[in-house]
Amino acid sequence: MLDFGSLVLEPAVPNREGYQFLYWYTDNAEVAYDFATPVAGDLTLYALWEELVYYEVTFNSDGGTAVVSHSVLEGENVSIPTEPTKEGLYFGYWYLDDPQTPFDFSTPIHENLVLNAKWNTVEDLIDQDLDAFMTSMFVSDNQLNLMTTGLVHQSAIKWTINSQYITNSGYVLPLNRADLETQSAQINAEFTLFGVKVQRTVNIPLSYSPEVEITNVRSVPFTNLTTEYNVSDGALDLYFEENGNVPYVSV
Repeated sequence: MLDFGSLVLEPAVPNREGYQFLYWYTDNAEVAYDFATPVAGDLTLYALWEELVYYEVTFNSDGGTAVVSHSVLEGENVSIPTEPTKEGLYFGYWYLDDPQTPFDFSTPIHENLVLNAKWNTVEDLIDQDLDAFMTSMFVSDNQLNLMTTGLVHQSAIKWTINSQYITNSGYVLPLNRADLETQSAQINAEFTLFGVKVQRTVNIPLSYSPEVEITNVRSVPFTNLTTEYNVSDGALDLYFEENGNVPYVSV
């Protein structure tokens, strides 16, 4: 019994299997009862329920180990399952329709889905390391980042350089203006991953240095301390452009 003008205490949220409680109402299901309203007479409160809808997300491992399907409440996200395994191949990701587009597990689920496993060979993994190198190979305009470990799958990389325009340390020299037909140089990479070795060739663009005007020449004694270039000891001519502090050297 409640006194006239008193307030109804909101009860605990009820439970009903397969349904979600929304709110209490009196005679109009579209209007929630306001528990701040003073009681002016007898009233009955009714619970408004919404039926819960679940969707099935199935994982097609494409010949790999089985992955249990997930039942997901409408509008919720599906959890990322344990990765399957498949002999001789390596799991990449789950995709919906396009094998090149990983499924976004933050996507709300509003229908039944089948997600498919994308598998990679060792060569696929190495090519991913190569692609990562290609996007970050230049530290500066004339310096290569000759990484020895792949950025994605940590494959071991061994470089072989046979061009006169690229040093073993990855420095890219300007083109000699006599090489009118040369536009790029090739460097070779040996990738090793899981005991598999794969050879890849990378084209490095080359360019000419801007024309300079030499205004001063100075000769100095020279001793070769490097094993990278075979230059005899003797006198070395240093060429300076106007107001230049760093000389050009002809070897």
